[in-house]
This record gives sequence, structure tokens and C-alpha cells, in this order.
Amino acid sequence: DFHNIPIKIADREQMLKGEWPTGCAYCSQTEALGGTSDRQSHNQIPALIPDDLNLSTTPRLLEVFFNNTCNLSCVYCGPGLSSTWSQEVDKYGPIIGYPKAKKSFEYDRVEYLKTLDNFFKWFDKHKHNLERLNILGGEPFLLKETDRLIDVLSQDQHSLELNLVSNLVIDEKRFDQSLDKLVNLVNNKHVGSVVIMASIDGWGPEVDFQRFGIDRTLWLRNFDRLLNTPEIKLDINVALTCLTIPALPDLIGMWNEWNKTKIVGLQGTRVFDPSFLAPEVLPARMNKHFFETALNMIPEDTWYKRW
Repeated sequence: DFHNIPIKIADREQMLKGEWPTGCAYCSQTEALGGTSDRQSHNQIPALIPDDLNLSTTPRLLEVFFNNTCNLSCVYCGPGLSSTWSQEVDKYGPIIGYPKAKKSFEYDRVEYLKTLDNFFKWFDKHKHNLERLNILGGEPFLLKETDRLIDVLSQDQHSLELNLVSNLVIDEKRFDQSLDKLVNLVNNKHVGSVVIMASIDGWGPEVDFQRFGIDRTLWLRNFDRLLNTPEIKLDINVALTCLTIPALPDLIGMWNEWNKTKIVGLQGTRVFDPSFLAPEVLPARMNKHFFETALNMIPEDTWYKRW
């Protein structure tokens, strides 16, 4: 029972005392700065919080990180979340002063396959209890495990929301085949809904300095496919760094255009680590200028304006 291991039970004990566990530092820092954290957002999901706050529980929201297979090496990422990053560290060595890039990602293949089988046994037993299932990466559309998960979901009907976080830099044929499978999940009521969260950090050439390996033409082609596929809900996620902020107004301009076709969600993840990419690297007057310009472009009557 991976969800009720001692460290997670200890974290819940801290939460019930009103304390922040170590693993909750990101949300703690975000809320201290006056932002809206993942914790606060997730608490708005209907039926997510159980009536009884027991130390041992079955999750209603599940986030799965299968492995680090990824075709990009974003500058704020590292070997643990990107196989391309891992290959670069193997070839060139660690980056001094950047703890996330100390060594390449290593794992025991035999143990991984054993854990994977145990996960799918657990998932098959508890999938009907889930309100939301988030598939993280790495890059989900490059993972055989994602295909296996879709196959499992296709065997039955579920009400859960399936979320996939993707860089969208996927070969057209492979992407279209995966999209067809996801559309079938929705049409056959194997899931309640599917949301693709497309990662993009700003707009224009500045993106290339952060998302190494990106093909912006391919990204936009796949994004347009999603934009014109009514069965799939669509969000964008922005890593807020000192490199992103100057391009925010251009991105919001594109976001407004996309919303003329269908509703596109907008989320931002503030980068604390590495510190040299934090928004505070920019002079305060620049941050103020670009943020205010972007905010003024967001319609007044949207949740995003308040957020």
C-alpha cells in the first residue's frame, strides 16, 4: 500500500497539527508570498477531501511519475525528471553549484518493473475511488506506461478526470495516435474527462533559452490539434522564471486568441530552484512592468485575473 507508508502517515500527523511537512515547502513558500498554491487549488476539487481525516486513507487524487523519459532538457529541470538531462550529465559531468545536476538518474530496472506491476494491481483495485489522475513526466506521450494505463482504463467506465502534463514536442503520427486513444476514452465514458496541460514558458524565441530541444512549430501544430478537438480539455502551464517574465505579455496575447476557439486554462509554477532563475533576479521595476502589462491583458471577469 504505497499511499500509507510510514513517512506519509507521519506527514498527515503533522498536517492535522497545523504543521507543514518538509515535502510541502513549495506550497508553503507560495502561500507565504501571497500566491495560490497547488494545495489551495486542489482543495477546491469537489469530493476530494474525505469526510473523516484518517491517517490511513485511499487517495482521491493520484499523481504518477513513472520515470524520467523526456526528449527535452529544460534549464530549470534536472536528471531526475529528464533522461536527456541525465545523458548530458553523463557526457559532460555535473554542474557546479546546481544540486539537481550533481549526477545522472539511476534506477534498478528489475525493481522498477516489480514496482510498476504492483502499482497497476493497486490501480485496478482502487481506480473507481479516484476523482483525478495526473500523469507527470518526463514526457507522458513517450512512455509505454502511459499506453498501458490507457489500456487499463479502456476496460471499464470511470468518472475520474485524467490529466497529462506534456511538452507537446511529439512526432505528429505518434501524437495523433495517442490523441485518438484519449478521445475514445471520453466518447466511450471510460473516463469523465481528459485534460492536457501543455507546458510552454513564455512565447517567441525566448522559449528556446529555457526549453532546450523544443520545436516551436511542432508544439504549435500539436496544440492546434488539441484546440480543435472538442473532447479534450486544454490548459497551459508556465514555469515562471526570470527568462519567462519578459515574454509573458506575448503569451497572454496568444492565450486570449486561443480562448476565442475554446476555453484554455492557465497555470503558472514559480521556480525557486535554481535560485539564479528565480523571478527576483530581474529588477523589481521590470517584474512590475511585465506582470502589470500581462494582467491588464487578462479579461476582468475571469478567475485568472484574481489568481
